[in-house]
Amino acid sequence: MDTNYNLITLWQRLSAVNSLSFESTSKTDASGWSGEGRGQVVVETRDATTILFHELGQWQQNGGKQLAFSNVYRWTALHEVDGLRLEHLRFGSEQPVYLFDLRQNGEATWLSVEPHVCRQDLYAAVMTLTVDELQLRWTIEGPGKDECIDYVYY
Repeated sequence: MDTNYNLITLWQRLSAVNSLSFESTSKTDASGWSGEGRGQVVVETRDATTILFHELGQWQQNGGKQLAFSNVYRWTALHEVDGLRLEHLRFGSEQPVYLFDLRQNGEATWLSVEPHVCRQDLYAAVMTLTVDELQLRWTIEGPGKDECIDYVYY
C-alpha cells in the first residue's frame, strides 16, 4: 500500500471527510477551553484548489455545559509549493482569518511552515494521515494561552 500522502492524495482525503471529533485541552484553568466535541462536516468544493469545511456539532465543556458549535474553514491547495493553507471564515470568505500553511514532512505527516502570530499568541499545527483518519493537532501558546486541540476527521 502506498503510504506517501502527497498533496494530491491529501486533497482527495480532505474531499471525502464527513465527520469530526476533537478534544481541546488547556493548561490555563480560567480559559474554559477543555472539553470534547463531535460533529458533521459538509465539504463544499469551490474549484480545483479550494474546499470549504462546514462544521456543525456539539461541544461538551469538561465539568460544564454542552454547547453547539459551527465553523467554516477554507482549505487551499498551494500547488506551486506543494503546500496546503487553512483559513477560518468566521468573518466571511472576503475576510478570512489565516491560520497556517502546511507542508509535507515525512510520508504521512504535514507540519505548519511557521507559527502564525495572532496578537501575542502563536498558532502551529501538525497533520498526520492514517488509513482511516486525518488527525490535526493545533497548539496555541501565548501569555494567557497554553492550549491544544486534537481534531480527527473521518
